[in-house]
Amino acid sequence: MVNTKENRIVKELNILNTIFCFSVILIHITSRPLAIMHKESFAYLFIFIINKMLCFVVPGFIFLSGFKLYNKYKDEKLDILKFYKSRLKKIIFPYLTSVVIYFL
Repeated sequence: MVNTKENRIVKELNILNTIFCFSVILIHITSRPLAIMHKESFAYLFIFIINKMLCFVVPGFIFLSGFKLYNKYKDEKLDILKFYKSRLKKIIFPYLTSVVIYFL
């Protein structure tokens, strides 16, 4: 595989995606202690700062999703019907199936 600029961008996006994933995990890990800790303690302040410093990941995920979607279709004409059918098949049906299985 040739090390082109586009390949480096995709590799860097994967690294950024991994960082965002771990950051979301940290947000969820620190949320529960924030709800139950004494608000004047140093530990609460430390965890609060970590939690708030990681709030950038949600807009980051939205940006990455849009960028990857744009990058996938930038060289071809987008067939909107085909696009929504693939989203229905790849996202909506699996989601609905998992929700139904969960509630059963």
